[in-house]
Amino acid sequence: MGPRLLASIALFALLAATSLTPAQAEPWLCPDCLHEVIERPVGAADLSCPKCGITHGTIELAPPVAYVNSRTRDTEVSWVVQTENCELFRMDGLRVFDAQKRDLWVPWSAVDWFIPRMRLVHLTDGQEFATDYPKGATCAEPPRFAVELADSVVIPGQMPSIRRMTLEEDLAALFIWAASPEERDSARVRFLEEVETGKHPRLPRTPARLVRPAVVRSPGDVVSKSLKCEAVVDVRLHDRGGILRIKTVKSSGVASADAEAIRAAMSSGYQMGGEMGVAVPSSVRLKVIFDGKDARIETEELPRGMWDE
Repeated sequence: MGPRLLASIALFALLAATSLTPAQAEPWLCPDCLHEVIERPVGAADLSCPKCGITHGTIELAPPVAYVNSRTRDTEVSWVVQTENCELFRMDGLRVFDAQKRDLWVPWSAVDWFIPRMRLVHLTDGQEFATDYPKGATCAEPPRFAVELADSVVIPGQMPSIRRMTLEEDLAALFIWAASPEERDSARVRFLEEVETGKHPRLPRTPARLVRPAVVRSPGDVVSKSLKCEAVVDVRLHDRGGILRIKTVKSSGVASADAEAIRAAMSSGYQMGGEMGVAVPSSVRLKVIFDGKDARIETEELPRGMWDE
């Protein structure tokens, strides 16, 4: 038997062995059965379920619009996941793991809501799965998305306006992903319940602070040794700096003193607050105290939690 024939036989044997080796597959949850796990070849364009007999293409598994909460504002975005450096997210689904820590891919179309910082995925049938946080060795560069955030600006003496901000964020800065506005509301309720009961201490909250109080003067038209009153003012701050709203929540009973309290609130300096390491709109409550010729600013703890205005 000649060397060429031996080489041909060896090559044929290698090709035959290769063709018999099963293609690498990943476990995917059927978006219709929701309990059937399908071994889907890596890179396959379709997801076919042998149990229900339905085939879904990649586009069908990826909703074109997501209803998200970014930096505590509700908005909607075009949901196009494109990343080459993250093993957790793809156009058609995200990777989760079950109670036994086994990997499983879930189509986006089967997800009601997803809270990245809580590492929690809630499916349309009520099942919940954990997932990795979207940063680190398995996700060096999380998917990015463009979002426009809008805030009303309401300051006494000025015309109301809208402040818009367009950001390119990554998934690590996203608070909630949802399939509908109603599911986004549901996820927010769950989020608040978990955080307020202390179940997620890794989600830090940084309150806004007054760092440079303005000089306050008792109004000249009513100043006297007997003048004793106070005004309480809420100041809503933008997460990129500046004031969104000033509101008197308790009048001093003296119009000129209330006006001075608002002026002082506008002239003071603040440090914005944050949720989970992300700057967000936040509020400071000021108590402006008038005592004869003297006046000063103190701060009070706000009775509201995150996402409240």
